[in-house]
Amino acid sequence: MSNYQSIGADDFFKLVKDPNTTPAVLKEVTSDSELAKSVVADNPQLLKYFDEGVRNNDSVVLQAIKEDGTAIEHASNRIKDSKTMGTIAVRQDGNAFKHLSENLRNDPEIAVFADIVPEDLMKQYIGNSLKEKIGNAPVHAWLEGEEAKRNKAKQASPEYLAARASLKTR
Repeated sequence: MSNYQSIGADDFFKLVKDPNTTPAVLKEVTSDSELAKSVVADNPQLLKYFDEGVRNNDSVVLQAIKEDGTAIEHASNRIKDSKTMGTIAVRQDGNAFKHLSENLRNDPEIAVFADIVPEDLMKQYIGNSLKEKIGNAPVHAWLEGEEAKRNKAKQASPEYLAARASLKTR
């Protein structure tokens, strides 16, 4: 815990940008996860000024991406490859899709949430293996078709059918 727990996002930004801030103070504030949670709650893009350990902290990054999905750009590679975190970020802001790992940009279950991204940009952002699957088809239409197939398969699953049957007997 640092001596700077009570500073807000604006003061944090001033502190890290001030050329007179000593390296020791800079290290103290940029490695403090509790301070980071408070700062990114006010300004998620300030995540980029924290050290790698903080940018690899699930609760800090979650705080940031719940406010601004594109803040995942500043998260660690591990988090950029987390399906849970990637989904949260892209659902919050479809533009976060471009900042995810190649692995997640190949996942149609995540890509479908990037529906606000224009078609031409989506073709640039999707992963290579997903590009091969889609071919020349319109990206968003293909993704919606895949989503419909997944939903239909879920509805035919034994778990879903059992749950529906139990609801009917109540």
